[in-house]
Amino acid sequence: MQTIPLSSFPILETSDSNVVVDAVRTYFHDADVDLQKTNFRLIFNRLDLGRISLNGIGLSDGYRIKSEPMPDCFVLFLMLSGEKHVKSTQAVFSCRAGKLAALLDFSEPTALVQEKGYANLVLRFTRQGLEDSLVALTGQPVRTRLVFANPVDLSQPGPRRFARITRQVAEVFEKDPGLATSPLLAARYEELLLTAMLTCLEHNHGAALAREARPEAPKVVKLSEDFIEANADKPLRLADLADLTGTGLRSLQMAFKKHRGYSPSRFLQECRLAKARRILRQSEPGMTILSVAQACGFASQGFFSKLYRQRFGEKPSETLRRR
Repeated sequence: MQTIPLSSFPILETSDSNVVVDAVRTYFHDADVDLQKTNFRLIFNRLDLGRISLNGIGLSDGYRIKSEPMPDCFVLFLMLSGEKHVKSTQAVFSCRAGKLAALLDFSEPTALVQEKGYANLVLRFTRQGLEDSLVALTGQPVRTRLVFANPVDLSQPGPRRFARITRQVAEVFEKDPGLATSPLLAARYEELLLTAMLTCLEHNHGAALAREARPEAPKVVKLSEDFIEANADKPLRLADLADLTGTGLRSLQMAFKKHRGYSPSRFLQECRLAKARRILRQSEPGMTILSVAQACGFASQGFFSKLYRQRFGEKPSETLRRR
């Protein structure tokens, strides 16, 4: 079996058929499962971002699932290897890596037949999360139920872009699992995936999205973020950002609050902590916690250690020991 995405977030690895059946039934709301129970192995990895979960799944044998309606979510299957057959009253097709993907809302009973030796990346989006994002992007209420085109043709520019973004997000968290413990940073990746799904894939609100899209965050916010990221290790003041952007302190803070949901100071802190974690995980012999704190713009080792533990759930010294 090939390497399964998101191995830093393991949930299940088993060759016990009963465990596999229970897991599939849980994931597909008590679905009817017919598992080929000879010489198989299941790997299931899961990254939960709240309104979205990314799941790396591989099974060395096949199965057949008959799922009951699940109207509260969308499930997107991106095949990495193998083949999946989908059958509902609306569509019958086969998913293959780089060819077709399945985007299902399970609004009706649906059958999935999985071939042997497969691996896929599965995204589960809550319907409420997607519709809330649609409201945020268009500034208009969702008056009709959101419906996506299915199957998804991965040869087209939009779907191909979405698949690439999805793989890149999975790789980012794979390389830096600590991102999942940073609510602000994880939320930005969640927002990216929600926006990408709505803007890259075909659905019945596409025209409204193109016509009514609200303006993106103002240049003062983007300019400030770029400056903070480039200079996070240096002493920075709000006044520096105000001078850079030519706006008042209060206006700058309000712009961040409106378009990002946090303050410039909080963004600076997150950048510094993220950099510190990268350094600790790639440290050279003889590196100290104090030197890392100072390299990332923290004047106090004690304050840095407190923030680090709050953010990542462990002391800097614990990260350093595991390098």
